[in-house]
Amino acid sequence: MVEDRVKKLEAQVTELKKIVEGQQKRIEEITELKKTVGDQQRRIDDLEKWPGTGDEAILKMFQEAEAQDRESEEKGEPSA
Repeated sequence: MVEDRVKKLEAQVTELKKIVEGQQKRIEEITELKKTVGDQQRRIDDLEKWPGTGDEAILKMFQEAEAQDRESEEKGEPSA
């Protein structure tokens, strides 16, 4: 009787661990998405600030983004 209860509790603990692991993965995914959104918003803000035609501004935006990515890589930070 006690052994059955222990087995049921162990099964519940195992199931809860799986749920927690899934939630942790989801949190990591959300964190990455927030970083991506932040990077994209920064680039949009930069694009709005730059003068010139759309094509020129887009080219300048990508050049700036590439420069920032290179700087991040040189510092050992992950790029966006």
